Amino acid sequence: MVMAILAILMSLSAPAFSNLGEGRGVEYAARRVELTLEQAQARAVASKLYVWVVFGVTNHEGRTSTAVTVLADPRGFSSPPKPATRNDYSVLSKPEILKGVVIQDVPGEDLVENSGSFGVYESTIGGTSWSMPYMIRFGPAGDVQIAPGRIPRTLEVGLTSYLDSLRSTKKNMTAAVRVGGISGTVDMRWLDTGL
Repeated sequence: MVMAILAILMSLSAPAFSNLGEGRGVEYAARRVELTLEQAQARAVASKLYVWVVFGVTNHEGRTSTAVTVLADPRGFSSPPKPATRNDYSVLSKPEILKGVVIQDVPGEDLVENSGSFGVYESTIGGTSWSMPYMIRFGPAGDVQIAPGRIPRTLEVGLTSYLDSLRSTKKNMTAAVRVGGISGTVDMRWLDTGL
């Protein structure tokens, strides 16, 4: 009898613990993206160059994951990195793979709705080919652009676990990293989670 009650309690708590683990993975990814954006902006201002943060989602080592890297054209050009000109760009940060985390559409001005506005950057990271259509450009003044000629008041990069993105429930663990378009201030917040 006691064993049956324990088995029932454990089966009820297992989903809660798995969501907790997914939430920590999403929070880690959001904090990494937040730090990457802050560093990219600081680099753009300090070097007086246009600095690009590019994101892509693909299957890496059997898990759908997101890659993020930072690029700049040392010649000072503001044009986006494209496959044909990839060698002209310096990689400013080691590409980071956020395992099991994907870019998520969030309310308001977000990265997803502007996917491909600047083109698509192609790269090979960790032996996996990545197509990276999500780009954020920091200008020498620290301003943010997500499409040619568009400086949003606020931009949000939504991140969620790949498993949550497949669920039909609206109560998923989604984090949004916000960037002020002109000020370039960066912070992270949770959406729809009550955290």
